[in-house]
Amino acid sequence: MAETDAVLEALSLRKPVASLDAMVGLLSALIDDVDQQGPSVPITPPTDQRRSSVSITPST
Repeated sequence: MAETDAVLEALSLRKPVASLDAMVGLLSALIDDVDQQGPSVPITPPTDQRRSSVSITPST
């Protein structure tokens, strides 16, 4: 578990991680893609829309 935490910590700090694990490589590539692309417009919530909630209950 400590090794997993160390890998995740390194990835979150954008430090290179040497690993043969395919999932670590996938996460590294995803982080690179996200860091490179960034939003093209500012992300702001719409102010003129109402918010609603939906409740799903099982049928009896």
